Amino acid sequence: MNEHELLIRQLFHIKQSGTVSEYVHQFCSLVDQLASYESKTDPLYYTLRFIDGLNDELKSSVLVQRPKDLDTACVLARLQEEVTGIRGAAMWRYLQTAGLYSSEAVVSHTSATSYSTTQG
Repeated sequence: MNEHELLIRQLFHIKQSGTVSEYVHQFCSLVDQLASYESKTDPLYYTLRFIDGLNDELKSSVLVQRPKDLDTACVLARLQEEVTGIRGAAMWRYLQTAGLYSSEAVVSHTSATSYSTTQG
């Protein structure tokens, strides 16, 4: 398998695991590397591939907007993340995965937040 094939496989499997900004950076870096091998690729292909890699909370919201290009899809994903507060949820998952917070602390925080929003 050569470098070009490896990059294409990465494009098929790339998924958002952190914030949208991190995913945009990873995705665009991959697209830039692929550009050195491909003379012309349909921009819609990259746009749809980007959307498919978003987490489920963002994917449907961006998809229904029918972005015309990758830049628009990136902006819509960032805005949707900001509006829905997904960034906070992604940060909690990251902190828990990194071992900086125990699952009990995350559950405790989530329960306290849920309790305060239902009581207020």
